[in-house]
Parts: sequence; structure tokens; C-alpha cells
Amino acid sequence: MSSSTKNIYDEHIKLLPREQQVQLLDLLQTELENGEDNGQRQSILELHGLGKDIWRDVDPKEYVRKLRDEWEERVRTKLADVAVGSRYQDMSVYEEILDQAKRLSSEERVQLADALLEEELGFGMWRDRADIKDAATYVEQVREENKRTPNGRLKGAEEFLREVKEFDE
Repeated sequence: MSSSTKNIYDEHIKLLPREQQVQLLDLLQTELENGEDNGQRQSILELHGLGKDIWRDVDPKEYVRKLRDEWEERVRTKLADVAVGSRYQDMSVYEEILDQAKRLSSEERVQLADALLEEELGFGMWRDRADIKDAATYVEQVREENKRTPNGRLKGAEEFLREVKEFDE
């Protein structure tokens, strides 16, 4: 409560008979419920200092350090969930696959890693397309076609820029 509000209460409202205080409360309640604020705008500056008692004994550097530690722990937990196969409902399935992978030779592990990376890095999205046997070759072919005009001539820089501008419009 601001000091001016307290002064108004002490100097005017407190001196009113009980019945008039109740009437004033009813009037204020009605105005507040109807959203009437008599046109006065409140300044955000009135919020200055609110809650300062909450932070009195808090060291800002220590507070920020704790927040960062919490954030890092959340990230570590999330990464750990992914690393241990959170997608698998049954942990034993993940462990069984990992165990089998450990039994592979070094060359087989490299092949497995390459296959998994290829799957994860985008070409997996092409696997359901019957018309695309080799995604890398398909992408290279599309790029080559886009480098040339319909008559087979390589496009110049101005042509590429014009296409980009037209695409953006």
C-alpha cells in the first residue's frame, strides 16, 4: 500500500461511520468488478521496489550459478535419456542390441555406424520412395538438373539470383 493510499485511509475513510465504510466498500467492489478505473492509467514505475524483500539475502552470482547448474542438469538428463534409448520402453531391448553390437568386429561396427548415421542424417526420409533407389545419386541428379537451363546450358549467377528472387516472391 502506498503512503498516499494510507494517508487517504487514515485521514478520510477511517473517520467515517461504519455504515458509510461498508457503503464505500460496496461502491469500490462494484467499480472494480465492472472494470471501471475512472480513466486513470497506472505507471509501471509504481511496481518499482515490489518484492525487493524477497531478494534481500540472495547473492546474485550464486543465484545465477544455481540456475545454470539446474539448466545444465536438465540438458544432461535429457541427453542421457536419449543416449540410453529412451525411445525403447523396455531397457533390455536396448541393452541386448548394444551387447550384440559390441560383439561385432571393428569393420562391422564401422559399417553399422555408417548405416545408422545415414539413416539419421536425412536419407532415411527417402527410404519409402520406390522411385528412388539411391538417395545420394537422386539428390546429385536434381542438383545437376537445377544448374542448367532447359536447353542444357549452365546457368549464370544472374539467372540463379533471378530464380531465388522469384522463389521468394
